[in-house]
Amino acid sequence: MGKVDTYVLEAVSRVPQYNFSKRILYIDKAMFTIPYTDLYDRDGELWKIWLQPTNYAKKPHADANVAVYDYEVPFFPEVVMVDIQLRRATRAAFPGSAFPGEEGFYYNFGDTMGTTDSQLTLAEIVRSGQ
Repeated sequence: MGKVDTYVLEAVSRVPQYNFSKRILYIDKAMFTIPYTDLYDRDGELWKIWLQPTNYAKKPHADANVAVYDYEVPFFPEVVMVDIQLRRATRAAFPGSAFPGEEGFYYNFGDTMGTTDSQLTLAEIVRSGQ
């Protein structure tokens, strides 16, 4: 992926007990995704870096046959959190071609995927996450 034109947004917590004193978000101007974030500890020192690479394509991978679009959409193959202070990192890869039958993210499918309004209530989201 080449250079991405971004907005840079600094967000400072108003809550003293919040884990991060501030965040610097790099927001892709074209797609409004956040490929990169710096997170600072309460003393104002860089603590963590959040990386979320984004692929823009008409489908998430070559074998996809459901999540197929007429236009390019963002797909997020993974996220990485790097702890600068402890010198450790955590990576989470999202479903893709290695997971038969699971293509990853689906955008704007609504009724065609069986989504109902009742699934989008706060109570249902909390219940389904347990």
